[in-house]
Amino acid sequence: MVEGLAVELAPRARVNAVAPTWTETPLWKNMPAADVQATKERFSNTIPFKRTAEIEEVEQVYIF
Repeated sequence: MVEGLAVELAPRARVNAVAPTWTETPLWKNMPAADVQATKERFSNTIPFKRTAEIEEVEQVYIF
């Protein structure tokens, strides 16, 4: 989708995508805390940084 939009909108606009891994957000507030922690740990073990992103980190990328 991003590539298609980039081609269609060029050169008038630039198209970027942000694709963070699982991030603990208020969306998960109704999930039991133990399940949220287990999910966070599972994703942390599969990504190079060995941790999930914080909301503020993702937010800064969108703003940029």
